[in-house]
Formats: sequence, structure tokens, C-alpha cells
Amino acid sequence: MADSNFKGWLDQAWTDWIQPLGLIVVLGVAYLLYTTNVIAERTSGLILILAVLLGTLGTGVVPALGLARRGSDRAMIWLLAALALAGAAYPTLHVAWASSPLASVTLTPDQLKATVETHASGPYEVVVSGKLKDAGSQEAQADFDVEITGDGKDEVTGEIKRSMHHYRTGRRGGTTSSVEERNETTQRLEHVRGSTLAISAAGIDDALDGSLMIGIRSAGPRREVFWTLGALAVLLGLILDARLAVDIREEDRKVRGPKRDVSYLCAVTGVLLVFAINFPMEATPHALVKPGIGAFLLALLTGGTGGWLLGAFARLASRPARKR
Repeated sequence: MADSNFKGWLDQAWTDWIQPLGLIVVLGVAYLLYTTNVIAERTSGLILILAVLLGTLGTGVVPALGLARRGSDRAMIWLLAALALAGAAYPTLHVAWASSPLASVTLTPDQLKATVETHASGPYEVVVSGKLKDAGSQEAQADFDVEITGDGKDEVTGEIKRSMHHYRTGRRGGTTSSVEERNETTQRLEHVRGSTLAISAAGIDDALDGSLMIGIRSAGPRREVFWTLGALAVLLGLILDARLAVDIREEDRKVRGPKRDVSYLCAVTGVLLVFAINFPMEATPHALVKPGIGAFLLALLTGGTGGWLLGAFARLASRPARKR
């Protein structure tokens, strides 16, 4: 009897406070290791991405499997999980697990043109990076305009920027500041193919330290292919939220038991889709954690809320019409 009581207490405590407290401790330790540079940016970024993908998917799929009453529904849930994971994994991990450049060159005011050999045929993406002068707390911006020619031509434009952010820290008007520096951008080359590429810049911005680094990497498949898979997962989640609600409603009617939980598959797949779209636009191979956190919060706000509303509408629409 004592063992049974202890097991019941442990199960309740695990749900009520042990699990949430453990999560807080893990997050605190991870933050400490990251801020003290014990874990490198790339490793931290990979851990963050995997935690977002698997954690978000698990919060929707595991409860939904428990609610499924038919084998066909369980098969559809596993299909949804595969589509959502495939749609979000490649666009995000491709940024974090960046391959070594096929070719690279440093442009200077005295050498604004160069030719490189990639020993590949494309498609390519270009990484443009540089260092701003006067590193510190001053805002700065350097624009670049790079032309890359092979079998086809692309013009790559953008900026390297240092921004200051000021935050209020108390009611008496105290503030704190943080510096955000984006010194690297990645863009896909839509038209350039071939192994011999000519790279030229219109000039080197005076805000830079005198050089502009250009790296050519393999681009891989287009992200839109994977975004389509994510969109299909959202659609499947919408269908399943309605189907599972119908099954649960019918079972409740038969046994006249308490109201059961509902699934939120459309919401979690919406979070993953928005994360897969936004994260590669903001992150670079050397800046992953902060863009990852920002992309996840945006995904919760837009994809999660939108998916939740769509799922609620689908469950409402699946209710049988009342008899008059």
C-alpha cells in the first residue's frame, strides 16, 4: 500500500513540479554554458534547432496519438510528423550545419575583381562577410554590391550592420544597452552555374576595415520545396484536428463521461512552418542562437496562434447541426 501511495505521489509530483522545475534547470544550465562560451555557437544552435523541432512536434503528436481511436488516424498522425519534420529540418539545419566553402576570395580597394574555381556546377549560395571599423558601442553600417558571373549572372546586395538596442530596466528610468552586429549575410544565386566564377564588387564601403570576404557554397535544394511539405503538414493537421474531435465527441456521447482533451496538430505544424521560413532569413552559420530564439517566438505568435484558430474553427465546423 505504501509503495502504491508513493508511486501515485511521484506521478502527481512529476507532472506538477518536478518536470517544469527540471526544464527550468536545464534551460538555466544551457544558458550559462552558452554565455560563458563553454559550448560553441554552432553546437548551441544545433541543440536549439533540434529542441524546437522535436519538442514542438512532440507536444502535438504524442497527445494526438493517445486521442486517436482508429488505425487510419494514427497512420495519418505519423505521416503528419514525417512531413512536418522533413519540411522544417532541412531549411534550418542547412544554415547551422553549413558546408565548407567551395571557393573563397577577399576583395580589397586595390583588388575588386577575382576569379575562382569551385570544381562544381551549382546551384550555389554566396556568403558575404566583413568587419566594421571601430569595434565597440557605436552604430555603423556598410553597404555592398557584388556581381558574380559564370554560366549566368547574379547581383548580390546587402549590408553589414551594427545596431544599438536600449532597454528600460526600472521605473526610475534606468536603461541598459546591448550591441547587435550582423557581419555576415547569405543569399542564394538563382542564375549562376558553372565551375569558373568571376566575382567583382563596385567598391569597399569606408565603414569596413578595408576588405570584403566572399565565400561560395553549395546551395542544395530550394527551401520552397520543404516549405510545401510543411504546408501539407498544416493542412493534414487541420483535417486531423476535426476528425479526432468527431471521434472523441461520439465516444463521450456513448459513455456520457467527462469532456476529453482535443488535439492541436494544426497549431504545432504552423509553428514549425513559420520557424522553418523565418530562421534561415535571419541566421548565419556564425550567428544561430539569438536568431533561433527570435524565430521561435515569432513562430509561436503567428504560426501557433493561427494554427490554433484554424484548428478551433475546424472542430467547430465538424459539429453536427442541431436538430430543431
